[in-house]
Amino acid sequence: MNQKRDGSRRARPKRRVPQKEQAITKPHDSLAGRAQAARREGSGRGVRVLSRIAERLRGLKGLDGEDACAVLVPCRDIHTFGMNGPIDAAFVDAAGSVVAVHRRVMPGRRIRHADACMVVERPYQTGKWLECGDGLFNIVPHR
Repeated sequence: MNQKRDGSRRARPKRRVPQKEQAITKPHDSLAGRAQAARREGSGRGVRVLSRIAERLRGLKGLDGEDACAVLVPCRDIHTFGMNGPIDAAFVDAAGSVVAVHRRVMPGRRIRHADACMVVERPYQTGKWLECGDGLFNIVPHR
């Protein structure tokens, strides 16, 4: 009870209410925001986030030469129909780590990874590329 023995009311102690964390409802919301911020700062040039279905269907075909890399969100299945040459693809899970890497995927192919929620694509290049287990993004899952 909130009454003292003499009948007067005692002030309730203020409850500390924890501040709500900014929950991200979709993993690609965070990714798209970070990529756009990086582009504005000039450090993310060459990366395009494709989140609309028409953009994701076109993938790298719909990008100009300045954009060397595409992030398809959400995506777990890609194709290379209509491509001019091979591509590199890395499938990324909701935790932001690479779960599968496919190098030199030739035109006319389709690949899928059930655990992925996004795919990073680029035209095929020799040299370093992402590897399984690489952490790309810090994504806070929705609670």
